[in-house]
Amino acid sequence: MRSFTRFILVMSLACVSSPVLAQEQSIEEYTGPWPQYLNKKPESCDATSLKLINLHLMARGGAEALSNVSTLKLEGVLLEGKVDSEISFFCHSDGETQMLTNRFYRGDDYIVASSIGQGASWRQNLSPEKASPRRLGGLDESLLRLNGWLPWLFIDPDGSGHVFAYQGTKTFAGKEAYLIHGWLANGMQIDVLFDAKSFHIVNYRHVFSIAGKQVVVDRMPTGLTRSSDVWWETGYSFRLRGKTFRNLTYETVTANAPLAERLFEMPNVKERWLRVTPEQ
Repeated sequence: MRSFTRFILVMSLACVSSPVLAQEQSIEEYTGPWPQYLNKKPESCDATSLKLINLHLMARGGAEALSNVSTLKLEGVLLEGKVDSEISFFCHSDGETQMLTNRFYRGDDYIVASSIGQGASWRQNLSPEKASPRRLGGLDESLLRLNGWLPWLFIDPDGSGHVFAYQGTKTFAGKEAYLIHGWLANGMQIDVLFDAKSFHIVNYRHVFSIAGKQVVVDRMPTGLTRSSDVWWETGYSFRLRGKTFRNLTYETVTANAPLAERLFEMPNVKERWLRVTPEQ
């Protein structure tokens, strides 16, 4: 049955003809801003991308099983160069997300919370000295929002505000893969490559900031684990032009994890008033 389904998909892909597919640009060439032909967001997902998304959801355990998971807790290690940090992600299927990083440096724990709630996006230094939270915006907010979206990115492609379009087949890491491009609800764009046999994701491509410059990088899933009858990605290798600059590894993944009440809400900001005596 699976082979028959894949045969139908391959036949459908072969019949697709669009201006996007006419572009002969390899994904390996994407090292800067997105190509101009991807600037215009389609009004809706095309039929081929929806078929790929459905096969991907089936490979993960099914759309129904994924819909039954409302929260996700991921804990592990983030390695950037020679600097490593403990990291925790708390995600809700409605998009609320919090990332907690803890870097030990010269005898102190430097703990930072970054969060996206229903009312605000914010960041707060918690240790060694607790500071007032500040608003989070720009690419930092977009990337944090993307981290919260990824586990449920394809659960409702028609109603999520995201739009996906099929781009053809590519060879990635020596294997055949299907490529779709996504225009996300927050304005970000992303490439997603599905393995042609398993339909699991072998690579994402999205904007990242390196040395103050925005570039498109590879984000390769490094493993899978099963929780609540669903397969979840357990880490990512971030690469630019084939060189790894960041590794994120989740050592534990807990689906439907209980989350603290008001976890994503921005803490109250304590105002400080300076009394000034008018000059005589």
